[in-house]
Parts: sequence; C-alpha cells; structure tokens
Amino acid sequence: MDKLKWSKGLRIRLRAQGRLKVHPKMAIAAVHYLVSGPGMLKITRMLFVLGAAISFIIAPAHESYIAILLLECCIVLSFIIIYVLGLHHLLVCILWPAFDILNCLLTAGFLIIVGILVLWEEGTDEYIISGAACCFMAAGLCVLEVSCQGGSIWYKKWKEAVKEKMLAVNDVKKESSEFTKEKAVAEELVAKAVAEAATTVMQSTPPKKHSSAK
Repeated sequence: MDKLKWSKGLRIRLRAQGRLKVHPKMAIAAVHYLVSGPGMLKITRMLFVLGAAISFIIAPAHESYIAILLLECCIVLSFIIIYVLGLHHLLVCILWPAFDILNCLLTAGFLIIVGILVLWEEGTDEYIISGAACCFMAAGLCVLEVSCQGGSIWYKKWKEAVKEKMLAVNDVKKESSEFTKEKAVAEELVAKAVAEAATTVMQSTPPKKHSSAK
C-alpha cells in the first residue's frame, strides 16, 4: 500500500513538472517542435512514406502495401501531434524515448520489407521503383532518428553524471573547508585556554622572597 501511494505521488509530481514544460501557447510550441531536428525528421519521414503510398496507388501495387504505408503515415502523424501538444510531458506512464525508438526500428524493418517485396513482385515500373526508393529513404530516416534519440539520451545521462560528480566535488570541498574552519576555531580555543591557564598559574604562584644578606 505504501509503495502504491509512493508511485502515485511520484506520478503526480512528474506530471506537475511536465505541465510546467508545456508551453501555454500551442502555436509557439508547435513551431518550436516542427523546427527542431526530431520534428523535421518525423515530417520528412511522413512525406516519404506518403509519397511511396501515392506511387503505389498510381502504379497500382497490391492493396496490402498501400494499407501498410497509410497506417505508417497515421502513426507518424499521431506522434507529431503528441509532441506538438506536449502530451509526452503529461503521459508519464510511458517512457517516450524508448517507445519512439522501438517504433522507429519496427517502422524501418517494415519499410525495408515492403520495398523489397514490391520490387520483387510488382516488377520494374517507374512508380514502383520510386515508391520503393521512398520506402528505403524513410527507413534510413528511421535509423537516423534512432541514432539521434540514442545520442540525446546518452548526452542527458552524461550531463547528469557530470553534474552529480561536480556536486560531489563541491560537497567534498565544502566539507573540507568546514573542517578546516572548525580545526582553526578549535586551535584558537585551545590556545586561549592554554593562555588563560598560564595566566592563572602565574597569578596563583606566590613571588619568591629574596634572602637577606648576612
């Protein structure tokens, strides 16, 4: 029960932190994402997949290949909408970088298989070749997106590790400086105590009487 309450509290706190990351104006947030690297990669990938679907429709190719490509367009569009609206900051129950990487890998595999099968079964029509080329280009963009996502995750972890190391070094320096100050204060107190003790001894010792001359 305590673990359940703790996880619920953690989700509430993460959702509150994510809500702060969402820009209040949707248009500005959309422009920021669409201009960024991941946004441009997703839009370019969707355009290549849509171009492949249009080429297969004109050719015409088998309906199953067209359905797969249109489904992939819808999936990429849903990811774009989620990132534009900032829902990935609010849906904390999903690890979005890993989910996006998994989607990219599956998409790349499906697109490569579709491109090879279309060239194998449908012949060498110009629309078939252009659609297969679009599939291969979209698969390459998926691999590039995976590398970018992995690089960003590695960079965040490296940045956090460096930050923790710097905080640890600062804590050690702070502790050493506090220890030095305490040591100096202790030495000063000891010196004062010794001086006071010596003064007390000097005051309590009676002066020596000089012997009279015979």
